[in-house]
Amino acid sequence: MSSLAEETRAVFLDTTVQIARFVGTKQSKKEIRQKLIGALPLTGLVVRQEWKRRLLTDAKYVLGVLRQKNLSYAETLQHINRKLTSNRFLGRKLSICLDLLATGLGSEASDAGERLENYLIMLLEDGLSLFDVTAELVRTSNCGCALQDILIDHSGTYNLGPLKCSSAGSCGVSKLFDLNHDSLRSILREVKALPEKEKTDELASAELLIERYLNGEVEITSESPCLRYGDITISLESKGIQKFFTANVRESTTLCAAMNQKMLVFSVS
Repeated sequence: MSSLAEETRAVFLDTTVQIARFVGTKQSKKEIRQKLIGALPLTGLVVRQEWKRRLLTDAKYVLGVLRQKNLSYAETLQHINRKLTSNRFLGRKLSICLDLLATGLGSEASDAGERLENYLIMLLEDGLSLFDVTAELVRTSNCGCALQDILIDHSGTYNLGPLKCSSAGSCGVSKLFDLNHDSLRSILREVKALPEKEKTDELASAELLIERYLNGEVEITSESPCLRYGDITISLESKGIQKFFTANVRESTTLCAAMNQKMLVFSVS
């Protein structure tokens, strides 16, 4: 950002917002557009990686179900509901898959399976390019996984790239942590100040990681922070941006307080 006016307009969009901009309900998309009127939308490489890992991984899964089992649209919906609803740990995956199915269907039911397949292929092959034009990318993390392109092998299988810093080749996430000890201490203070009943599992895990890291007990890349501790890694990536836009209220309330950011929230409907 090159001017005070741009700093004032800047809004950092987290993964929940970026996913909703593609597959959210009409109401969610409208709410996001309204809140971004006059804003300068920014997002980060770690968000790009989470978006790829969540949305495109689930698009690949739905496409696989559709193709391998030669199912209709309705049968694909039934299969995914049956497979994912029974596992409470797959709630986020189920939600994204259902959003993909709804977005791919559009407003007409005719040829629904074919249109869904075309939509999923479009997301997998062009999604990252579309993501990159939705907001200006903050590259302070130099997340190696996020910079990997999606490849298609000879069998037509989509390779979404590595998930861990150790597999990404060149990765700058460890430097992001090394340069932001003060911010990590601020996050740690905010988390420790929370009553235990208000401390989410994610924040409790982040507290332990930050303590171990600041005490020199762990090398950050070995912990795959973008994969396992996305909330705090994205928080560091958004440093210096005054507004943080999210649907993830529970963790972001604490993290925005630590980073001295105003939290903007949209409701997931």
